[in-house]
Amino acid sequence: MLLGWLFGTGTLVSHAQGNSENRSSGVALGVSVSSNGPGAILSLAAGSSLFVNIGYEQMSLNYPFSFNENDIEYDASLDYKTGSLSIIADFHYYKALYIAFGGGYNLFKPVLDGYASDDWKYGDIYIPAEEVGEFQFEISPSMKLSPYLAMGIGNKISQTGRLSFSLEAGTFYQGPPKISIESTGLLSPTSDEAHHQKEYLEEQFSTWRFYPMVKFSLLYALSK
Repeated sequence: MLLGWLFGTGTLVSHAQGNSENRSSGVALGVSVSSNGPGAILSLAAGSSLFVNIGYEQMSLNYPFSFNENDIEYDASLDYKTGSLSIIADFHYYKALYIAFGGGYNLFKPVLDGYASDDWKYGDIYIPAEEVGEFQFEISPSMKLSPYLAMGIGNKISQTGRLSFSLEAGTFYQGPPKISIESTGLLSPTSDEAHHQKEYLEEQFSTWRFYPMVKFSLLYALSK
Protein backbone atom coordinates (compact mmCIF):
# COMPACT_ATOMS: atom_id res chain seq x y z
CA MET A 1 0.00 0.00 0.00
CA LEU A 2 2.84 2.41 0.92
CA LEU A 3 4.71 1.69 -2.32
CA GLY A 4 1.52 2.21 -4.28
CA TRP A 5 0.95 5.56 -2.59
CA LEU A 6 4.53 6.66 -3.27
CA PHE A 7 4.39 5.73 -6.93
CA GLY A 8 0.96 7.33 -7.32
CA THR A 9 2.06 10.55 -5.62
CA GLY A 10 5.28 10.58 -7.63
CA THR A 11 3.29 10.33 -10.85
CA LEU A 12 1.00 13.21 -9.85
CA VAL A 13 3.91 15.45 -8.86
CA SER A 14 5.74 14.50 -12.04
CA HIS A 15 2.79 15.59 -14.18
CA ALA A 16 2.47 18.82 -12.19
CA GLN A 17 6.13 19.81 -12.46
CA GLY A 18 7.24 18.02 -15.59
CA ASN A 19 8.88 14.66 -16.06
CA SER A 20 12.56 14.70 -15.06
CA GLU A 21 13.31 12.29 -17.92
CA ASN A 22 12.81 15.15 -20.40
CA ARG A 23 15.24 17.48 -18.68
CA SER A 24 19.00 17.40 -19.26
CA SER A 25 20.10 20.94 -18.35
CA GLY A 26 19.04 23.85 -16.22
CA VAL A 27 19.84 25.96 -13.17
CA ALA A 28 17.53 26.81 -10.27
CA LEU A 29 17.89 28.88 -7.13
CA GLY A 30 15.69 28.56 -4.09
CA VAL A 31 15.12 28.37 -0.36
CA SER A 32 14.72 25.46 2.01
CA VAL A 33 13.45 24.73 5.50
CA SER A 34 14.75 21.67 7.31
CA SER A 35 15.84 20.11 10.59
CA ASN A 36 19.01 22.17 10.09
CA GLY A 37 17.03 25.40 9.87
CA PRO A 38 16.31 27.77 6.96
CA GLY A 39 18.70 27.93 4.05
CA ALA A 40 19.41 28.51 0.39
CA ILE A 41 19.97 26.03 -2.42
CA LEU A 42 21.45 26.10 -5.92
CA SER A 43 20.45 23.19 -8.17
CA LEU A 44 22.15 22.15 -11.41
CA ALA A 45 20.74 19.55 -13.79
CA ALA A 46 23.50 17.07 -14.65
CA GLY A 47 21.42 14.84 -16.91
CA SER A 48 17.88 13.64 -17.41
CA SER A 49 17.65 12.03 -13.97
CA LEU A 50 20.47 13.59 -11.94
CA PHE A 51 20.61 16.94 -10.14
CA VAL A 52 23.50 18.36 -8.13
CA ASN A 53 22.52 20.65 -5.26
CA ILE A 54 24.73 23.04 -3.31
CA GLY A 55 23.05 24.14 -0.11
CA TYR A 56 23.63 26.07 3.07
CA GLU A 57 21.41 25.85 6.17
CA GLN A 58 21.85 27.14 9.69
CA MET A 59 19.78 27.43 12.85
CA SER A 60 20.46 28.81 16.32
CA LEU A 61 17.99 28.53 19.21
CA ASN A 62 18.51 29.63 22.81
CA TYR A 63 16.61 28.14 25.71
CA PRO A 64 17.25 29.59 29.21
CA PHE A 65 16.15 27.57 32.24
CA SER A 66 16.84 27.01 35.96
CA PHE A 67 17.34 23.85 37.97
CA ASN A 68 18.36 22.58 41.40
CA GLU A 69 21.15 20.08 41.95
CA ASN A 70 22.32 19.02 45.41
CA ASP A 71 20.47 21.97 47.00
CA ILE A 72 22.23 24.46 44.72
CA GLU A 73 20.21 26.69 42.39
CA TYR A 74 21.58 27.14 38.87
CA ASP A 75 20.71 29.39 35.96
CA ALA A 76 21.53 27.73 32.66
CA SER A 77 21.16 28.22 28.92
CA LEU A 78 21.08 25.77 26.02
CA ASP A 79 22.40 27.38 22.84
CA TYR A 80 21.34 24.91 20.14
CA LYS A 81 23.32 25.45 16.94
CA THR A 82 23.13 23.29 13.85
CA GLY A 83 23.47 23.54 10.08
CA SER A 84 25.50 22.36 7.12
CA LEU A 85 27.24 23.39 3.92
CA SER A 86 26.45 20.51 1.61
CA ILE A 87 26.77 19.05 -1.86
CA ILE A 88 23.98 16.54 -2.51
CA ALA A 89 22.89 14.74 -5.67
CA ASP A 90 19.30 13.73 -6.45
CA PHE A 91 18.88 10.63 -8.60
CA HIS A 92 15.36 10.22 -9.98
CA TYR A 93 14.65 6.51 -10.26
CA TYR A 94 10.94 6.92 -11.07
CA LYS A 95 9.36 10.14 -12.30
CA ALA A 96 9.33 12.54 -9.30
CA LEU A 97 10.69 10.00 -6.79
CA TYR A 98 14.40 10.27 -6.05
CA ILE A 99 17.26 9.18 -3.81
CA ALA A 100 19.44 11.98 -2.40
CA PHE A 101 23.05 11.22 -1.51
CA GLY A 102 26.14 13.25 -0.77
CA GLY A 103 27.64 14.97 2.23
CA GLY A 104 28.18 18.21 4.04
CA TYR A 105 30.36 20.14 6.43
CA ASN A 106 28.52 19.65 9.72
CA LEU A 107 27.81 22.76 11.84
CA PHE A 108 26.09 20.88 14.69
CA LYS A 109 27.43 22.36 17.98
CA PRO A 110 25.01 22.75 20.91
CA VAL A 111 26.42 24.45 24.01
CA LEU A 112 25.02 24.13 27.54
CA ASP A 113 26.38 26.58 30.09
CA GLY A 114 25.33 27.78 33.51
CA TYR A 115 26.34 29.08 36.91
CA ALA A 116 25.23 28.94 40.54
CA SER A 117 22.61 31.62 41.00
CA ASP A 118 22.37 31.53 44.82
CA ASP A 119 24.77 31.01 47.68
CA TRP A 120 25.06 27.41 48.83
CA LYS A 121 24.15 26.69 52.46
CA TYR A 122 26.30 23.82 53.74
CA GLY A 123 25.31 23.27 57.35
CA ASP A 124 26.02 26.55 59.10
CA ILE A 125 28.34 27.66 56.30
CA TYR A 126 27.31 29.84 53.36
CA ILE A 127 29.42 29.45 50.23
CA PRO A 128 29.10 32.38 47.79
CA ALA A 129 27.63 31.51 44.40
CA GLU A 130 30.75 32.72 42.58
CA GLU A 131 32.82 30.18 44.53
CA VAL A 132 30.47 27.36 43.56
CA GLY A 133 31.45 28.16 39.98
CA GLU A 134 30.34 27.92 36.37
CA PHE A 135 30.14 25.10 33.82
CA GLN A 136 29.99 24.62 30.07
CA PHE A 137 29.32 21.51 27.98
CA GLU A 138 29.89 21.62 24.23
CA ILE A 139 28.81 18.85 21.84
CA SER A 140 30.23 18.44 18.34
CA PRO A 141 30.20 15.66 15.74
CA SER A 142 33.21 13.38 15.46
CA MET A 143 32.77 13.53 11.66
CA LYS A 144 32.77 17.15 10.53
CA LEU A 145 32.35 15.90 6.96
CA SER A 146 29.14 13.93 7.32
CA PRO A 147 27.66 11.66 4.61
CA TYR A 148 23.96 12.13 3.78
CA LEU A 149 21.25 9.80 2.47
CA ALA A 150 17.55 10.50 1.95
CA MET A 151 14.42 9.62 -0.02
CA GLY A 152 12.47 12.39 -1.68
CA ILE A 153 9.57 13.39 -3.86
CA GLY A 154 9.36 16.34 -6.24
CA ASN A 155 11.78 18.07 -8.62
CA LYS A 156 14.45 20.69 -8.14
CA ILE A 157 13.96 22.03 -11.70
CA SER A 158 10.51 21.95 -13.28
CA GLN A 159 10.12 21.14 -16.98
CA THR A 160 6.78 22.90 -17.42
CA GLY A 161 7.18 26.05 -15.29
CA ARG A 162 9.62 28.14 -13.33
CA LEU A 163 8.64 27.06 -9.83
CA SER A 164 9.36 23.61 -8.42
CA PHE A 165 9.40 21.96 -5.01
CA SER A 166 10.66 18.86 -3.26
CA LEU A 167 10.23 17.13 0.07
CA GLU A 168 12.74 14.62 1.45
CA ALA A 169 13.48 12.70 4.63
CA GLY A 170 16.82 11.16 5.54
CA THR A 171 19.81 11.52 7.82
CA PHE A 172 23.36 12.78 8.22
CA TYR A 173 25.77 10.27 9.73
CA GLN A 174 27.95 12.34 12.06
CA GLY A 175 29.53 9.61 14.17
CA PRO A 176 29.53 9.41 17.98
CA PRO A 177 29.49 12.92 19.48
CA LYS A 178 32.52 14.57 21.05
CA ILE A 179 31.97 16.42 24.32
CA SER A 180 34.15 19.11 25.86
CA ILE A 181 33.69 20.31 29.46
CA GLU A 182 34.85 23.48 31.21
CA SER A 183 34.15 24.35 34.85
CA THR A 184 35.36 26.61 37.64
CA GLY A 185 35.22 26.85 41.42
CA LEU A 186 33.80 23.91 43.33
CA LEU A 187 32.58 22.53 40.00
CA SER A 188 36.16 22.19 38.70
CA PRO A 189 36.30 18.41 39.28
CA THR A 190 33.61 18.06 36.58
CA SER A 191 36.16 18.99 33.90
CA ASP A 192 39.14 17.37 35.62
CA GLU A 193 40.45 14.63 33.30
CA ALA A 194 41.26 12.49 36.33
CA HIS A 195 37.52 12.07 37.00
CA HIS A 196 36.77 10.88 33.41
CA GLN A 197 33.45 12.75 33.19
CA LYS A 198 34.10 13.54 29.53
CA GLU A 199 34.63 9.87 28.64
CA TYR A 200 31.58 8.84 30.67
CA LEU A 201 29.28 11.30 28.87
CA GLU A 202 30.66 10.40 25.44
CA GLU A 203 29.93 6.75 26.19
CA GLN A 204 26.37 7.60 27.28
CA PHE A 205 25.72 9.52 24.04
CA SER A 206 27.69 7.19 21.75
CA THR A 207 24.53 5.87 20.05
CA TRP A 208 23.55 9.38 18.88
CA ARG A 209 25.38 8.96 15.57
CA PHE A 210 22.64 10.04 13.17
CA TYR A 211 21.10 13.48 12.70
CA PRO A 212 17.56 13.10 11.23
CA MET A 213 16.63 15.39 8.38
CA VAL A 214 13.30 16.49 6.92
CA LYS A 215 13.63 19.15 4.24
CA PHE A 216 11.24 21.13 2.06
CA SER A 217 12.70 23.09 -0.87
CA LEU A 218 11.10 25.67 -3.16
CA LEU A 219 13.09 26.70 -6.22
CA TYR A 220 12.85 29.07 -9.21
CA ALA A 221 14.42 28.03 -12.51
CA LEU A 222 16.91 30.64 -13.77
CA SER A 223 17.48 28.70 -16.99
CA LYS A 224 15.91 25.60 -18.55
